[in-house]
Amino acid sequence: RRCVYLESIFDGGGDIRQLLPRECAFFDEANSTWIQIMRETSLTPNVFANVALPDLLPSLEGLCESLTRIQKALGEYLEKQRIAFPRFYFIGDEDLLDIVGCTRDIGKIQKHIKKMFKGVASLTLSDEDTMISGVASPEGETLKFTRSIMPRVFKRIDGWLTRLEEEMKVSLATNLKEALPALLKLSVFTSESSSIEPLLDWLQSYPAQVVLLSAQIAFTTAAEAALLSSSLPELLSSLQSSLSTLSSTSSISAFSTLPAFQRTKFEQLITEFVHARDVSRRLISKNVSQITDFNWLSEMRFYFDAAESDITKTVSVKMANANFTYGFEYLGVMDRVVQTPLTDRTYFTLTQALFSRMAGNPFGPAGTGKTQTVKALGGQLGKQVIVFGCDESFDYQAMSRILVGLCHCGAWGCFDEFNRLEERILSAVSQQIQVIQESLRLQKN
Repeated sequence: RRCVYLESIFDGGGDIRQLLPRECAFFDEANSTWIQIMRETSLTPNVFANVALPDLLPSLEGLCESLTRIQKALGEYLEKQRIAFPRFYFIGDEDLLDIVGCTRDIGKIQKHIKKMFKGVASLTLSDEDTMISGVASPEGETLKFTRSIMPRVFKRIDGWLTRLEEEMKVSLATNLKEALPALLKLSVFTSESSSIEPLLDWLQSYPAQVVLLSAQIAFTTAAEAALLSSSLPELLSSLQSSLSTLSSTSSISAFSTLPAFQRTKFEQLITEFVHARDVSRRLISKNVSQITDFNWLSEMRFYFDAAESDITKTVSVKMANANFTYGFEYLGVMDRVVQTPLTDRTYFTLTQALFSRMAGNPFGPAGTGKTQTVKALGGQLGKQVIVFGCDESFDYQAMSRILVGLCHCGAWGCFDEFNRLEERILSAVSQQIQVIQESLRLQKN
């Protein structure tokens, strides 16, 4: 069984034979020996007759030793693959070997994509399944790439997967660059209520992530303009008018015919407008009149810099002293957490901790939304959030590999039920986390 499994790896393509020529020679020899043994035993289908074959036991022992040596070399090779493409750290060895064994077979790799990209369920293929033109979310939403990817022109699988990751971010940022001016033209933040049909058309033209991000940037811009001109009541009136128009849309036939994920986008946009309305009310009640007032600075604010040359760094997210560059990780049509005052305080605490190169530990009873809040904050910042359920099976080596992967790819790790780890594991992991935090504070790689 192990021999057949390794055969699919060594004879399935890729660059393993170039990287592991010695181990390939061992495998070819072991494979030939195994085939010869099977050929001889097939001639006499009798157990007692076959166990009496000369040198059978030494041959089988040699096979086991060779396969063990090959497996060890493969483990070292997989580590090199994970360093080349850090998202491989979050998938198992068997899945990674399966990916490596079919480097250019996009169809076979499709089933593993969602393990590396949270918001991606499948790749959108064209040109006889040889070119990747975009990605599709589990909800059915599609993100079309600005430039298609042809995996066969890359010698290694990490090459086109890295390009896939880059193109995902660039395509999202390009969509935002087009969607934001289009939203501002709809005048949803002015007292003049526009027709709902143009807003529906705009909403259907862009991914949910871009829709929400555009609304957040537009509100930040409108709120600061209102603060400078002392017109917050007018802004609040505009938001209430827009909310009234949006809430009545459910009775329009055009809305009922939309796909489920499009309706979800619309509902999320309403949730975002409700939060914007609540923020406006809070600013008015506290008589905020300056953009430097702490009551405004303590809100999560989104800014778009059109002059930035790197399109994936055009959006910055600020909250008090914390300043983050939006990650543009494609998240699909993820669930939207309603932002309450408690949610805002949690965001505020976690962002200040992260900006200080520390970590956060939301505490509370089970089922109160701690994990969902962390995931929602990651979504607000466009970050990949990977949730790990900690239990007794977690050991030092498993945690070490997870932390190495998080450091390599810059993702967030959310360790659920962290207190369930054994004391000896907690002690070792705490030392690792301390090293990571100190390195971040010293701005070392």
